[in-house]
Amino acid sequence: MKLLIEPADGPSFERVFDTDSMIIGRASTSDLLIPDPFLSRHHARLFKREGETYVEDLDSRNGTEVNGELIAGPIAVFEGDAIRVSGSRIDLAFVASHLSTADLQATVLRPATEFLRNVDLDTQDGDVDSESLRDYAHKLHRLNAVYQLIGATLSSEQLTDILLSKVIELLSAHHVAVFFQESDGSYQQAAHRSTDDAVSRPPLYSRSLIDEVCNRGMAALIRDAANDERFSQSESLILSGPQSMAAAPLLNEHGCLGMVVASSAASVREFTEEDLELLASIASVAALKMRNLRLVHAAIARQRLEQELQIARRIQESLLPQTLPQFENLELFARNTPSRGVSGDFFQITSQLDGLRCLLLVVDVSGKGVPAAMLTASIEALAVGPIEENRSTKEIFESVSRRLYERSPPEKYATAFIAVIDTQTGQFEYTNAGHNPPLLVKASGGCTKLDLAGRPLGLVRGSQYTVERETLRSGDALVAYTDGLTEAEDPDSSEYGPERLSESAQRHRALEINAFGESLLDDIATFACGQRPVDDCTVVIARFQAPLPP
Repeated sequence: MKLLIEPADGPSFERVFDTDSMIIGRASTSDLLIPDPFLSRHHARLFKREGETYVEDLDSRNGTEVNGELIAGPIAVFEGDAIRVSGSRIDLAFVASHLSTADLQATVLRPATEFLRNVDLDTQDGDVDSESLRDYAHKLHRLNAVYQLIGATLSSEQLTDILLSKVIELLSAHHVAVFFQESDGSYQQAAHRSTDDAVSRPPLYSRSLIDEVCNRGMAALIRDAANDERFSQSESLILSGPQSMAAAPLLNEHGCLGMVVASSAASVREFTEEDLELLASIASVAALKMRNLRLVHAAIARQRLEQELQIARRIQESLLPQTLPQFENLELFARNTPSRGVSGDFFQITSQLDGLRCLLLVVDVSGKGVPAAMLTASIEALAVGPIEENRSTKEIFESVSRRLYERSPPEKYATAFIAVIDTQTGQFEYTNAGHNPPLLVKASGGCTKLDLAGRPLGLVRGSQYTVERETLRSGDALVAYTDGLTEAEDPDSSEYGPERLSESAQRHRALEINAFGESLLDDIATFACGQRPVDDCTVVIARFQAPLPP
């Protein structure tokens, strides 16, 4: 009878019941050892009587159930029955008729975590003899030497090389191969090594073995791979001839990184369960070291990325106005705050006609981070020519949009707002390319949204734009911003929104210009309760002060 065991903790595994009696428990002296801390040391027993199979509870603490019913004495069990011992389950199935018990015994599959528990030297079941202690000390000595060697490695390549060489040395294997998990979830052979008298044999490979070891967390001992139904169809194993194999997963607390598999001609070297235990132990410490190395490499990569982001941010800051130009009758405030080190927002304030006109440009590129920052630099370069030629706001956007469409992929576009203000009269013309409607904040109270529509820059071939005109009276302010301000969220994921921004602008409109801008940003930060902005934030304010009469 075949037993399908699902432990309360750890992967499931199989065992064949082919003896007259089998003790089930958590002690190492049990015939069927299940890694379940709530199991009694000797919890239950399977036994045969007059051709039938029975199960009985051995006065366990939590009892034994068959098909959900607690048993009081021995009870017959059959194929399809389920035995529950504490939190673990054992399903019963007959062995297929074409497989002999000897064939199944040729392969041992046990959860790798079983081998990684401390050796049970509990003396409750009798004293430990001196020979067992010597064997245990010898194992610790060998493992300690391997651990120290692996622990001193500085690179993944060194670690793999040590792993291959030590497994060949300690297991007297002819071949050793290491498989690592790829980004797509598959497992591929990363390195292998053979002894001098076995270099002509092909590398070992078996999808069935990978499934058992990597996906199910089993340590596998295969005494004759060619006669095991799980591996007999593997061409690489057939070509290798009769093979004895041992394989163990590279397990850590985050999952399986891969596996290490050793093989040898069965006629020369047949691996034992002691070999399998040693291999599982070596694989465990190697997996831990691999995890640590990957964390170190990830930390170095993050540090390098942070340095590159700092450089990118400095380059981007050089594209932004270092100081705001001075205009007669016009007060200015501008601030750009990236959410990820570099910003997908961009603004520009330019003096035209010897200070008689002030051009304001605010851009919000799709996406975030470095790709968005690169696109802002591209838009800045595309806008320089039309701006210096003093073209209208409509013509500037049509030129930038056309060239951006030709040079960028479809998913790369930008919303933008542009205005040109007459610094003597307060009159201004503006064009909107799918951007948030700016606010016209009245000195007398009230706020107007400039709701002119337009397509984003670079989104559609041949986009056409329109021009609208407005006038700033003395004390009126034009507030242009990106959606990072209005989409700021509080801890309950509620957005700040354009209405709150409008109310804040009206409330602070009479403050000195820098205090006006800072107060808007402080209100948003207070609303967000210190949470990191989810998007880049940019605000530009232009407030007109009418010239005094002569």
